[in-house]
Amino acid sequence: VLLDDQRIGVTPLERAVITGSHHITLEKQGYGTVMKQVTLKEGIAAILNETLTTGMSVMLTSEPTGVPLYID
Repeated sequence: VLLDDQRIGVTPLERAVITGSHHITLEKQGYGTVMKQVTLKEGIAAILNETLTTGMSVMLTSEPTGVPLYID
């Protein structure tokens, strides 16, 4: 778990955070990454419940071989 691009722990995680807008990233090797922007208000608990998708592998071939490949 990253909070404002700083690693703060692993799930499950309960932590006091200052009010305001924050960027939360959930990531684990072999899974998709979840990024959320949240706004926290004083005295109100925020619960983030997300499921990371499993990673997928893709095999790409070309004819002729050796062609540069760009993925966006």
